[in-house]
Amino acid sequence: MTVALFLITCAGIAAILLVLWGTFNRNRWGFNFGKLLCPRCLRPIPRPQGPPSLRQILFGGGVCSECHTVVDKWGRERMPNHRYRVSAKN
Repeated sequence: MTVALFLITCAGIAAILLVLWGTFNRNRWGFNFGKLLCPRCLRPIPRPQGPPSLRQILFGGGVCSECHTVVDKWGRERMPNHRYRVSAKN
């Protein structure tokens, strides 16, 4: 019983350290409570009512309503979804 309690405590401490490290290094495991701005048009990105993708459910981020730029939870530009890709014309 004490070994199980020790393992659960170690896992909890490791999870807290992972979140703190992610927040400090601005990676996918951290928290960002600030507002997002589009890196292209500098407009605020609204928080979605329902997250449109699994990545946004798990790791946050959004899509600019003006220029359709996909950003992560820290406001950095990411590769666009297939819905927003611009097709090349010959």
